[in-house]
Amino acid sequence: MPAGPTTIALLADHSDLTEQVGVLRWTEWGYGDPSPAEWIAVSEREAGRDELPVTLVAIDDGGSVVGVVGLDAADDALTDEERAARAPWLVGLVVRRDSRRRGVARTLVHALEDVVREHRHDRMWVVTGGDAVDFYRACGWTDVEHLVTSREQLPSTVLVRVLPD
Repeated sequence: MPAGPTTIALLADHSDLTEQVGVLRWTEWGYGDPSPAEWIAVSEREAGRDELPVTLVAIDDGGSVVGVVGLDAADDALTDEERAARAPWLVGLVVRRDSRRRGVARTLVHALEDVVREHRHDRMWVVTGGDAVDFYRACGWTDVEHLVTSREQLPSTVLVRVLPD
């Protein structure tokens, strides 16, 4: 059993982990991409600190990335019309397969709430589908809209998390 996450940190403070983040995302969503290079480059661009996008990483005792989540002004899975001027968006939540069902994702989402507040927002949005919808509901998110995304033609749910005071 791998070590649990001991640290949630900004990727901007751990740039040496950018490649691990990109490879984790590529492994989950690469859909036949022959190389993780573009995923690594995107992860580097999303490693903001003061401006969105911002990425948080869950780091285990051995210094390895076990999970990642981002906050961005937009989710590229949606068109401008589908985003409907809603912002910011939780993006790119993924946990390494051997670390799932151990609270890593929930811990990352809760840590992201602090980032949302630091950026002076009182809510955040996510678009997702499948079993992930139930995960977000269990974390206190509320369904707002069900749609088939224009870009990828995926049945999806837009959810909102209004942050408690």
